[in-house]
Amino acid sequence: MFVVPNLGGGGAERTMLDICTHLDRASFEPVLVVGELKGSFCPRIPRDVLTISLDRPHVRDCIWVLARTMRVIKPDVVLSALTHMNVTTIAAHSVSRSRSQIIVREESVYDKYRSLAPKTRQGFMDALVRVLYKKARRVVFVSNGAAAEFESRFPGANRNRYQVMYNPVDIESIARLKQEPIEEEWWPLSRRTVISVFDSVR
Repeated sequence: MFVVPNLGGGGAERTMLDICTHLDRASFEPVLVVGELKGSFCPRIPRDVLTISLDRPHVRDCIWVLARTMRVIKPDVVLSALTHMNVTTIAAHSVSRSRSQIIVREESVYDKYRSLAPKTRQGFMDALVRVLYKKARRVVFVSNGAAAEFESRFPGANRNRYQVMYNPVDIESIARLKQEPIEEEWWPLSRRTVISVFDSVR
């Protein structure tokens, strides 16, 4: 079971859909659960993937309905992404008393995500992560830097549960997209252009 808030056009959502798409169907039966079925990636949902919308635009409202969904689906593994969804998923798992294994993905540097919350809520978020992440079978980070920063924020945690896995790259999709015509208003440009691609966290 894959759990995300929605299918907006971000890296976390794209990664989850890429994994859903390429899982070996002989071994896995993927189920996609979204807080709200909206976003530019909706057309990319594989046709053979059961998609369940919780119809909850706010992640905080997903706990009980997600717990019921876990009891009905009885997944072997639950993979969630994004810190607020991770916290909600672990809480729902506890409520449901499910026996499934929980894996959470930290899609960015935790301190960067934390800084987006009001200062009055940052301590509360830290407390939730500190307590609930202990219940996860694995905590996956997209870079060594993100893992090191998380460990410095939450020292003493069991590092054996931490794992660094870079975001997958769908080479076939890239090859297909490069053949498509560019239809942007700013193209073609009248002067030479430099496009910069970089990884800000290692």
